[in-house]
Amino acid sequence: MRWRPWIWLSISLLCFLGAAYFWHLGDEWAAQKKAASSLSQTNQPSAERPKAAAPAPAMTNARLLSQPDHLSSSTTKSHASAQVAYRLSNTTKRLGELARSDKAILLQNALLDTGEPANLAIPEQLRAKGDPGAYIVQARGPIDNAFRALLKAQGATVVAYVPNNGFLVRAPEAVSEGLASQSDVQAVVPYEPYYKLQPSLLALAVQQKNLPDNTTLNLLLFADAHDSALAALQQLGAQVLSEDRSPFGPVVRVQPPVDSLPALAGIPGVHEIELARTRVLANDLSRAAVGVAADSVTPNNYLDLQGLGVMVAVSDTGVDSTHPDLANRVLFDVPAAGLDTNGHGTHVAGTIAGDGTESTTVTNAEGSIMPGTNGQFRGMAPQATLFSMDLNRPDFDLQQTAARTNAVISNNSWTYGDAAYDLAAASY
Repeated sequence: MRWRPWIWLSISLLCFLGAAYFWHLGDEWAAQKKAASSLSQTNQPSAERPKAAAPAPAMTNARLLSQPDHLSSSTTKSHASAQVAYRLSNTTKRLGELARSDKAILLQNALLDTGEPANLAIPEQLRAKGDPGAYIVQARGPIDNAFRALLKAQGATVVAYVPNNGFLVRAPEAVSEGLASQSDVQAVVPYEPYYKLQPSLLALAVQQKNLPDNTTLNLLLFADAHDSALAALQQLGAQVLSEDRSPFGPVVRVQPPVDSLPALAGIPGVHEIELARTRVLANDLSRAAVGVAADSVTPNNYLDLQGLGVMVAVSDTGVDSTHPDLANRVLFDVPAAGLDTNGHGTHVAGTIAGDGTESTTVTNAEGSIMPGTNGQFRGMAPQATLFSMDLNRPDFDLQQTAARTNAVISNNSWTYGDAAYDLAAASY
């Protein structure tokens, strides 16, 4: 059989992913440049932008970044432009400049320069009503143990790192004000509801449009706010369909009222909101495309990397552990994972670690040299060991089980039908 891939494996693949990332980053820089150019011509957003509120008084030593100024937007149809269409900013600096700045805070929905005036055009419906319960606290330089100790001593609980030099923390407003007065703190940023929404949902919330009927959402909750968040969801009329875990906190899948998106984001116990999607199997990369080998018939891999001693966890439809190309190299924790009635998991496993034994039996691979030669249809790491798991297990279970096997790579050749960086991607 012919192995056509989707894999994340080996140094060569990392190079490919790095190139793809910087390509995407370049697109974003270009989009940011265009947005900055339009900003220099006018400081007015679209007609749907709400009026700016009056600025709050400045704080001692560090400023509380919460007030409106301008809204960056783009009307192009490209993926990069869609990602930045409603991204707020208080600066005209490009993303590349901010990425290298100790005074930048880089969020999915906002790019902030904490050395500049703190105005942001957050629509009223996506601004915290009262104490948001969570803040981004930025150090004046690289984070060290002294900064972590300061946060703990002041009563703040670290949730996650935020570039650059910042932490998202759980803390009441009084604690945030105390932190803002510390000499080691560059800025304290309220974690506004605006920041919680994935770009695919942000436009609806900004424009105050309803969700489509029967929309299902994933809500990441702060670990200490599970019960209060569920109570708030019930009060809004949202139906909780299921619960899961993640390294960042509980995840609940809900079906909310169609007009409740801003209210959901306004719940202090909610960390992030995204569309809930079903997993879709995916394969579309080849060994040559990711640079493992110069072409399909070259007998040697890049740097002669073979994967010996490397275990790869494969979350898929199972793997046929009896396949000749994978013989004696497939492990599994439940018997069903060593079988594959669908074929996709075995296909993926062959792309990762098939040794090409069956290459000469392939006679119907259009566009390839026939018959196969030199292990032509071998995988990327033909001496690697595989650990097979059923993809229909919860994310947290897949992560923990893979880690307990000492797998150093986790392959997930499925998607949710969307390219967004979501909770599942962040967890792996």
